[in-house]
Amino acid sequence: MIEKAAEAGLRSLLVGFENFLQDNLKQSNKKQTLKADYEKAVKRLHNLGIMINGSFVCGLNNDNRDVLKRTVDWGVANGITTSPIAFLHPTPEPDCTIK
Repeated sequence: MIEKAAEAGLRSLLVGFENFLQDNLKQSNKKQTLKADYEKAVKRLHNLGIMINGSFVCGLNNDNRDVLKRTVDWGVANGITTSPIAFLHPTPEPDCTIK
């Protein structure tokens, strides 16, 4: 189907790579595979002339201090065009009681 979309003019795609650590994906109830499959998908999209906007999440329980550097390095090495990176942080639960 992606080939048909490229033929029809698709030139940019937002891809939610999320995170590279299996434990983080599991905790987040994500079913993605990891870097090898990501890299294969990136190459396929690039070969079709599709620009990739890669979305990532940093700050999950198993991330360490170098998570941002590793994520950016991977994006640069794989030709990711833009990368919105979300930093996970706790937020207070809203008070939804009727007063």
